[in-house]
Amino acid sequence: MNWSMPRVLPMVAMPGAFDEPITLAEARAHVRVDAAEGESHPDDSKLLSMVTAARQAAEQFTERLFTNGTYELLLDELPCIVRFPVAPVGELLGVQYIGEDGQPADLAAGIYRLYAHPDQPGLYSTPGVAMPSLLDMPGAVRVRFKGGHGPGNPVPRAVVHAMLLTLGHLYDNREEVVTGTTATQLPEGAKALLWPYRRGLGV
Repeated sequence: MNWSMPRVLPMVAMPGAFDEPITLAEARAHVRVDAAEGESHPDDSKLLSMVTAARQAAEQFTERLFTNGTYELLLDELPCIVRFPVAPVGELLGVQYIGEDGQPADLAAGIYRLYAHPDQPGLYSTPGVAMPSLLDMPGAVRVRFKGGHGPGNPVPRAVVHAMLLTLGHLYDNREEVVTGTTATQLPEGAKALLWPYRRGLGV
């Protein structure tokens, strides 16, 4: 059984609807876009895209998930301990691996236990259990889980305000954003609000 820390490959968000922490009405109000209730505005699609970009920038900076969804973590092996690169993690849905024969298989339930720490979640293997042999390939293991904030665990208001600051920055510079001449950058005020929520700082 491997006690070393595994190489973590990119995490994948599974298809599905995400409830953004900022509604369209909140986005309109923040950037002072006037639109009657129930009516659309020419900038609505841009605003929704910028809300997503602002949320993703906050997630990358803090290593936290601010939408409630299903995700997959890709690994090369089945270690004794799996440290999730994000938080919070609410539920382990299953682990799939590619065996030596090249065929996918589901890891038996109960081999891993979820430690749902709010800052450093992880999986811990059951002592004495032998892991199956894997095909030697990147991403041979897929850990599917539910994570992020949602009902009962709302996004902190300071984080939402940081996203609004980023949204305002993107909207004020929307011509550059549309033409692709600038990446999503967090304003200094947003960074200050997000800093206490970075993983490893105990929030």
